[in-house]
Amino acid sequence: MKSIGKVLIALLTLVFAWFSINTVLAAETYPPPPSDSFYAEDYTGTLSVETKKHINAIGYALDQKTHAQVVVVMVATVPDGDLESYANGLFRSRGLGDKEKNNGLLLLVSMKDRKARIEVGYGLEGAMNDAKAGRLLDTFLIPAFKEGDYSRGVQDTYDNMVRQVMKEYG
Repeated sequence: MKSIGKVLIALLTLVFAWFSINTVLAAETYPPPPSDSFYAEDYTGTLSVETKKHINAIGYALDQKTHAQVVVVMVATVPDGDLESYANGLFRSRGLGDKEKNNGLLLLVSMKDRKARIEVGYGLEGAMNDAKAGRLLDTFLIPAFKEGDYSRGVQDTYDNMVRQVMKEYG
């Protein structure tokens, strides 16, 4: 009986270790939010100072009025190339939007990967569905990026995301 108990303990220890290792390996690492710029996080040095100031001012005002948070994050590359999963994880790690309303929006731009995604909290899916998000990227972000005007592309996309939130809240 004692040997069965030891085997069970050893087996449980192995199972626990396996789950712990896989959890650590599966966890994404996200850059820490900067202390000076919650709504415009640029880890690439791409955005102009004016664009970051504009986004932070608009984002703060929107947050104060509606408790919705619209955030831009610029990264050089997504570690595993899976933009959708990375955006979702980053959205959750930042806790965007009001916890009860789940009304956050994230514009994630991966510069070297040449990819962008708008991640939407459930509380704003009526205001910003996948089709609208795609149209915003196609209309504002992509054309400006093709011209090399990254700040304008991000700012115009951001402003239109905020407009959609404001429509939702009247």
